[in-house]
This record gives sequence, C-alpha cells and structure tokens, in this order.
Amino acid sequence: MSEWIKDNIDPDIANYLFNLRLRINDKIFQKNVMPDLSVDFELLEEQLQDTPQMIAFWNQILAEQSCLVQVLDRRIRNKKGQIWEKTVADANSNEVAIRSTDIKEIINADQSVQALEIELLKEKKKEDKIKAVIDGLIKKFDALRSLSGFKRDERRVQ
Repeated sequence: MSEWIKDNIDPDIANYLFNLRLRINDKIFQKNVMPDLSVDFELLEEQLQDTPQMIAFWNQILAEQSCLVQVLDRRIRNKKGQIWEKTVADANSNEVAIRSTDIKEIINADQSVQALEIELLKEKKKEDKIKAVIDGLIKKFDALRSLSGFKRDERRVQ
C-alpha cells in the first residue's frame, strides 16, 4: 500500500476500496488491486513490460462486467414491460381507466423490480471500480515510461 494511503486513509476503507470481488461465469475473482497500481522504482523495466498486459486483462474484466450490467438492465426492462402489460390487461378486463403515471408507480413499487435495480446499482459500482483500475494502470504506464527514460538518461551520464 502506498505511503500516502497509509498516512491518510483508514486501512479498513482502503482495503474495501481496493479489493474487488467479481463473478466471472461460475467463478469468483477476488483481487487487491493496490499492488498493481503501485510503482516500484527498483522494478521499472519489469513493470513497464507487464503493465500493457495488465491493462488488457482489466479491459477484458471490464467487458465481462459491462455485459453483466447490460444483461441486468435488459432483465429490468423486460420485467417492467411484463408488469406494464399485466397492469393494462387487468385494468381493461375490469373496465378501469388507468394512467401511465399510475402504471409507472405500480412498476416502481414492485419488489422484484426493486431487487433487480439494487443488483444493477451494485454491478455498476463494480464496473466503475474496474474503469478506475484501468485509468490508474494507464496513468501508471505513462509514469513508468517517463521514469524509465530518466533512468536511461541517468545511466548514460554515469
């Protein structure tokens, strides 16, 4: 863990924020991303070589997570459509006039829709965390390139 985080962030919060737990197909993937985002000045060349692979890996994880988010979104829209159709059919069969705003209230009150929407929010949060990891890795890669250039220049001078 970086010194800045150790000095400024409660360890429990840092562990929560930098530990990702994702479901990939039937497997659980859990990873503390802090070491991947840290720079070790003694290992600049190795980190410079490894970081593009790490970015590619995390982009694949992001693709999986984005697909999960899209599937959940589709399930929610499908469920809302089913409730809409049932509500309209029930209103018509009972010869009751119903407004679209009333139907929307019924849909929003449905427990299964609420559960799916909460699940979607949690999965979107994971998606945002993965995007932050990728952004951090890209920034790390840029810093590593600059630092390795300085290191090469330093070797030439000596």
